Amino acid sequence: MAFLEGGKIALCGDIDEIRKKRSDTAVEVLPENPADAALLAEHFAAGELRDKGFVLRNASAKDAEDLMKFLLEKHISVIRFERKEPDLENMFMEVIGE
Repeated sequence: MAFLEGGKIALCGDIDEIRKKRSDTAVEVLPENPADAALLAEHFAAGELRDKGFVLRNASAKDAEDLMKFLLEKHISVIRFERKEPDLENMFMEVIGE
């Protein structure tokens, strides 16, 4: 795969390699109790509250592991725990906007 900008290759490689190079992988958590999202936001300053849930942006595998560990230690029930990788459109916009 290649991203072109002005007729020149701005970024190329396997889609998984390109995703790893981008920094906008996020982890989204939807706790059963919406109040627990605020607890997550207090503990993980890099995250933000969103739609009764919590989003941790620029999340590494270690960040996701730490978040999961915190949920288990605090006995927080979760409806959804999802790693969100950037979609092609957002990656393209990020590359040409550099």
